[in-house]
Amino acid sequence: MITILDIDRNSSAQAGEFLTSMEIPCKISKQEFDLCKSTHVIIPPTQDINTLMRKMHMYNLHSMLRMIKKPLLVIGSSLPVMFDSAPGCNESMLGYFRDTYCSLQEGCITKGEVPVKVISGSSMLLAGLGENFTVTMDFFCPIDAANNNITAVLQNAPQYAVAFEKAPFYGLLFNPFTHLSLGKQIIKNFAATALVPNL
Repeated sequence: MITILDIDRNSSAQAGEFLTSMEIPCKISKQEFDLCKSTHVIIPPTQDINTLMRKMHMYNLHSMLRMIKKPLLVIGSSLPVMFDSAPGCNESMLGYFRDTYCSLQEGCITKGEVPVKVISGSSMLLAGLGENFTVTMDFFCPIDAANNNITAVLQNAPQYAVAFEKAPFYGLLFNPFTHLSLGKQIIKNFAATALVPNL
């Protein structure tokens, strides 16, 4: 059972419908019981990061996510949550900027479709997608040069991250639930990740 964190009504419902269409058992919840009972947890993107952070603290979800050590997929605007919940992670590893634009020799990064390059052959989350694919993004994170947990970058701007993996934590800067075929493969890959034993 995958628990979808109930932090944004629309995006949580979208994630639930997507998993249901794939016949993957899921539940939308923020209750400790459901998080403990689940095999995996997804934090969908949100339109209001401040409300998300308040809910995470109000329901003590940061501590709960650290304790249960379940595979955790964090998407888009919810990524800052990962850096509060993941031991050994911190926000400076990626930086975090909404609607960040970068001028390049090839042009300017803007919202919309962007080509992506997978830079890690050992990426679990992106397995089966090929070395290059196109996604729709409006969040761009600059990469810390010392970070070796980035598994995909913008093809025309490799200083910007698209995917982050440090098991059991996985982060995507694009929303897989709006990318039908890509999204299905990513969720299938995530659902196949092994549980981390509680220590």
